[in-house]
Amino acid sequence: MNKQLGKKILLVLAAVMVMILLSSFKMQNEGDRSFKKIVLNKSVEYTVDVGKMGLLKYWLEPNVFSVALRCQTEDDTLKLRCETEGVDAIISQGSKKGIWKKLKSEDVLVKRSKNTVPINLEIAVPSKNIYRRNVQEGKIKIWNQDELYSVINLKIVNSRYQ
Repeated sequence: MNKQLGKKILLVLAAVMVMILLSSFKMQNEGDRSFKKIVLNKSVEYTVDVGKMGLLKYWLEPNVFSVALRCQTEDDTLKLRCETEGVDAIISQGSKKGIWKKLKSEDVLVKRSKNTVPINLEIAVPSKNIYRRNVQEGKIKIWNQDELYSVINLKIVNSRYQ
């Protein structure tokens, strides 16, 4: 009887340890994606701080990170397209689950409820730039057919360096 009780206690302790490890892993991954809601105007400023990434991600792959933008438009009849300038990024409208389908610059963005256009970017910056304060600057251009609708000026910084 004592052996069975000992095994049960060990199993409970092992389960608690696994839960603690998974919880700490989840907390480490919370800073790996930057979320922002943006109202699209002619020009919008947005700063991403890679220094706020979780330590595990920062050690393993500090030069690749995700940015999830939720862009609000005023008009629901717009046929918006998206392209980047000055940054190496994969553009998608996929969810955080599964593999993202890459969008080309000529693909029309799909609007969600309340004229919200989700844009997900997987940005890669040069490894040598990650270890300084100002990492990189670029632009996300939103086009309405052939007319420039909005420019999101993207500034990537690392707060761990002065």
